[in-house]
Amino acid sequence: MPTRLRWLVTVVGCLVLLLPACIDTPANTFSYGTNPAVYTKGVAIAANAPSGVTATSYAIAPALPTGLALNTGTGVLTGTPTLAAPAANYLVTAATSSGTATCTLNLTVTDPTVLAILVQPVNQSVLLAQTALFSVSAVGPGTLSYQWRKDGLSLAGANASTYITPATALSDNGASYAVVVTDAAGGSLTSASATLTVAAQPPGVSLLTGHMADRRVFHTATLLSSQSDAKVLVVGGYDGSYLAKAELYHPATYTFTPTGSMATSRGDHTA
Repeated sequence: MPTRLRWLVTVVGCLVLLLPACIDTPANTFSYGTNPAVYTKGVAIAANAPSGVTATSYAIAPALPTGLALNTGTGVLTGTPTLAAPAANYLVTAATSSGTATCTLNLTVTDPTVLAILVQPVNQSVLLAQTALFSVSAVGPGTLSYQWRKDGLSLAGANASTYITPATALSDNGASYAVVVTDAAGGSLTSASATLTVAAQPPGVSLLTGHMADRRVFHTATLLSSQSDAKVLVVGGYDGSYLAKAELYHPATYTFTPTGSMATSRGDHTA
């Protein structure tokens, strides 16, 4: 073999032997459900869990903001931050069966200086005699105080971020609930209103009511408004003779009561 060709083969063989050591393998990484994450001082965070890795243990550096903790067995981040912290990167290292995997987690903890309602109260629907739960989530400077209102009137003792009504009555149907949130500096915000719906029975279930004052056929029955607690006006009809009498049905009490009569007896008429 010519010397020049032998030299070329030798060089190529050396390159082949050296080449695998020169190829970079991709970094072994994993991820977190929320990243970057912005948390609020004094507000418990939603559990932030890792994915894309099977690990026996986890570690993080540098130390997390005060109040937050990393579960070294599961890698889940939980807690309630107690101090504000600027945006920073935290390296989470997972020990795996084949070595280690890493994830850079960017975290910020804000210190709320402006009062804000994060989650408004929502409408509630319950059955008669059940209770209803209304809640609000707010942030602001200092310790917050709360005052719940029903139809614009303050409720005694309703001074937490949640309010549970007493056992409901049909008269509570359509009531509006809101809360005034006040911060340590004296600033206040009123939440959006939430409506309470109270049903006498589950849908599709019939309920016996009181009897009419006068039995009748061929009468009219008129709903007096679109409200769920609206009365029904029953007028005229026939009971062996045509009637001028009228009566009202009260859905809150399931009863009929007489009301003013018509000037002329009528049956099979319109209203």
